[in-house]
Amino acid sequence: MSPDFIPSQPEGVYLKYREPEKYIELDGDRLTTEDLVNLGKGRYKIKLTPTAEKRVQKSREVIDSIIKEKTVVYGITTGFGKFARTVIPINKLQELQVNLVRSHSSGVGKPLSPERCRMLLALRINVLAKGYSGISLETLKQVIEMFNASCLPYVPE
Repeated sequence: MSPDFIPSQPEGVYLKYREPEKYIELDGDRLTTEDLVNLGKGRYKIKLTPTAEKRVQKSREVIDSIIKEKTVVYGITTGFGKFARTVIPINKLQELQVNLVRSHSSGVGKPLSPERCRMLLALRINVLAKGYSGISLETLKQVIEMFNASCLPYVPE
């Protein structure tokens, strides 16, 4: 077997993983260490509280308003760093965000275990549930669906 092989079964053991039937509701404020460990072990799925959904939606409405009104806001309608004074045309804003992700996407080393990946993803979902990022509710729900399906990213050490 190739050293690059990544087992497709969570926990790396064939048929050990069982689909969880219970959910932990995340709101961005009350995730406990015990909950995080259980999410990492795949014992629970995630769903957002209604309050978290409202906060995420309101945050996204702020971003949409900034774009609609063509307000100049750092990192939303401008470039980053030395390009902070460069206003980005509306038709290039999506490309700006894609390029931001690309500029930060690098890593080396062995992949983290599925358990650790689930924990990191759960932490990210929990932080996004606070409603400070401007992420759309649709995108956040897609990330949650990935988590719940145990569709995990390759995360190098």
